[in-house]
Amino acid sequence: MTGTIEGVIFDLDGTVLDTERFSFEMWPKISRKRGYPASGELTGRLVGINEASERTILFGEFGASYPYDEIRDELEVLFREKAERDGIAVKKGFWELLELIKKRSLSYVLATSTSREIVGWKLRHAGLDGVFSLIVCGNEVENGKPAPDIFLNAARLIGKAPEVCIGIEDSPAGLRGLRNAGIRSVFIKDLITPPEDVMAGVWRKCLDMSEVCPLLGGATAR
Repeated sequence: MTGTIEGVIFDLDGTVLDTERFSFEMWPKISRKRGYPASGELTGRLVGINEASERTILFGEFGASYPYDEIRDELEVLFREKAERDGIAVKKGFWELLELIKKRSLSYVLATSTSREIVGWKLRHAGLDGVFSLIVCGNEVENGKPAPDIFLNAARLIGKAPEVCIGIEDSPAGLRGLRNAGIRSVFIKDLITPPEDVMAGVWRKCLDMSEVCPLLGGATAR
């Protein structure tokens, strides 16, 4: 899939913000403390998906008695305490890429599995309040990643066809969702390496978002 680029779709956690690491480390610890031995492999399957999908995976692994809400609430309290104390780090290359996108007058949108309330809080604590005027959240679509819903909604929100957009993602679920939506995917590794079948469908691989800038070289302004 080639051609001009008129829109850029950003994932949030693990792509724009360095937030996945905390959840990846703390979820298994909290789960084990409550008697549920969550492995790193299982935790990796939770990256990039919405709450409904998390419940499906965890209840399938441990049964309906798994205390999902209690564990999620504890994790959120710990994360909020850390963010209030230290802030939330923005991933390398984001500001450089955003500057180029604005210079080229390209459309851009945030498409995240996180709920809108939490998204706003995260953006404020990362110094990104007001940076994204267009956002599609996981609790606003019928089917979460890897379904294409959130990405198709994002493309519609910026008024662009899927084939003239690119999506920047770190998770297997996000990359699958972009492929299902017919949107070119740019993979930037955060914590996990997606399986070979997922990587086979990736359009470009970059070390950080500064490496996305050359991909916009032939981009067409709206």
